[in-house]
Amino acid sequence: MSALSSRRAFLGTLALGGIGLLAAACAAPATPAASTSAPPTTAPAVKPTSASAAPATSAPAPTAASAAAPTTATTTSASLATPPDYPFPTGPVTVTWQHGSDVTTNKLYTDIFLPAYMQMHPNVTIQHEAVPGIDQKLLVEIATNTAPTMFDASAVTLQALMPKGALSPVPPAAWGVSTIDEMLSKYYLPKVMEPLMSGGNLYAIPNQMNSQSLMLNTRLFKASGLDPAKDAPKTWDDVVKLQPTLTKRDASGQITQKGFEFIWARPDTISTWGMQLLIQQAGGKILEDDGATPAFNTDAGLTALQMIKKLSVDPSVTRNTAAVVQQDWATELNVMGQGGPNWGLLCETINPNVKGNYIFSDMPQLDTSKPANLFIVFSICVNNAAPDDQKAVAHDLIRFMAQQPEQWLQSTGQLTPMQSLANSSSAREVMPFLDIALHDLQIAIPPLNSPYVPQLNDAFKAAAERVVLENQEPKASLDQAESDYKQSIKS
Repeated sequence: MSALSSRRAFLGTLALGGIGLLAAACAAPATPAASTSAPPTTAPAVKPTSASAAPATSAPAPTAASAAAPTTATTTSASLATPPDYPFPTGPVTVTWQHGSDVTTNKLYTDIFLPAYMQMHPNVTIQHEAVPGIDQKLLVEIATNTAPTMFDASAVTLQALMPKGALSPVPPAAWGVSTIDEMLSKYYLPKVMEPLMSGGNLYAIPNQMNSQSLMLNTRLFKASGLDPAKDAPKTWDDVVKLQPTLTKRDASGQITQKGFEFIWARPDTISTWGMQLLIQQAGGKILEDDGATPAFNTDAGLTALQMIKKLSVDPSVTRNTAAVVQQDWATELNVMGQGGPNWGLLCETINPNVKGNYIFSDMPQLDTSKPANLFIVFSICVNNAAPDDQKAVAHDLIRFMAQQPEQWLQSTGQLTPMQSLANSSSAREVMPFLDIALHDLQIAIPPLNSPYVPQLNDAFKAAAERVVLENQEPKASLDQAESDYKQSIKS
């Protein structure tokens, strides 16, 4: 096979899988328009602003997450210096970096991390670019040998790139240790980094690793005669029991408040945080190891669909949009909802009235004796084809940023799974619900990694809609989902 044909085949393989989990991420979307009016039965769409498309060199207005970010002085301590035995280049080095377009993260890079790092290393220049939909651009660049020195990657893209030799393994010396096992045991929470490894090598460092928890509006909970601490649900059956108390209708019978609703705005949201989550909690499997054979048409899949039916009030009563999936909870249409660690700050930008009126609680379970959850991870990787001096600087820069998890948390609301964050009292001042977020992260696994995730998402969303909106029997809908999935991956 020619080099050109090989690259084309590689690109085709990656393109199938590279978009699978992007939309399911907990990363901040564009800052949505504020809305505090009472939610109607048929809700208008609220469009986000274009803020998230701002380039990294711009200076976006600070959000609730970024306004309190400390100055660069906090990033120049001796503990963040390059390890003395690490072979750091002495001559001029220019590193290129493509990353996502989240406003708060870009501000963290532009205002804090990169100026401080270049001050420590005057021989280094870092040219960085914010790229919306970065994975698709990256796949083309990897296939055509035009990728930058370092880049952000989703879990699906990472899994596709690791076996292809496209990524430079993290050198233990960059972290001042002798082995990767030593580095992981010293700095990171147990087991969470396994999805970023292959063949004993670590290929990426997370800039966010978030599960979801249950967000509970305490004001609305109390207004319904409930105690947010004592009555917070532990199981999905508990959520079902709370629905009649928390769901409100006006004099004409139209819904004005719902206790809980899954997020139906996109196929990936109801698929990942509805079907996949519940199948995982039921102890089931989604696809066989070949990735093409469905394994979800089992008792676990049936349990998942039955629970979605029991939990749903009316998915057609919504303000959510594909771009702003937090809208229903933020505008207080939903009293409870699923959300990542940064969702509180995001929802406060939509509706400032929720500030101080919510808590996070553990993700409800089917069986509390067998807790399970999912997590989303986005990571920074180094291009294995880059020159050695660029790779050396890139690995050190990533280490420098990663060793400041409290700065990530304060500036973006995102978790990075480091031990120092879990043991930090000051981090709990930034995020009072940090222990909940970390607990839900440590019982979690990544969502399904397969080139056929988009087809699975469509099949799962259609199955749930048939059961909830058309009142189809769950087993019949599951049978059809299996047939639909098999047919879709052949086309």
